[in-house]
Amino acid sequence: MPPDLREVDGWVHSSQPVAIEPTDDSVTALRIRQSLAPDGESVSSRDSVTLDRLVRSGIERELRAAGLIPEGIGEIEQTDRHMGSTLILARSSTS
Repeated sequence: MPPDLREVDGWVHSSQPVAIEPTDDSVTALRIRQSLAPDGESVSSRDSVTLDRLVRSGIERELRAAGLIPEGIGEIEQTDRHMGSTLILARSSTS
């Protein structure tokens, strides 16, 4: 899979996924991030993001406890480039 690329002010930044580490409670995405300066100097680092696995009914309960009302629920399908997820829209109970 090719890296995500972005150029800003002559700098080229890339983020390359290298692994996914699932557990029962979370999913960790590991990436190599690189920045290439206009003068050719390169900086590289490892990056990880851990996402907790949540149960939809638990989220809805926490929203209500915070004074929010769930309004809509949608599913974002998994692809070869993105993890699937559930989207919950909520509004304030005072509106």
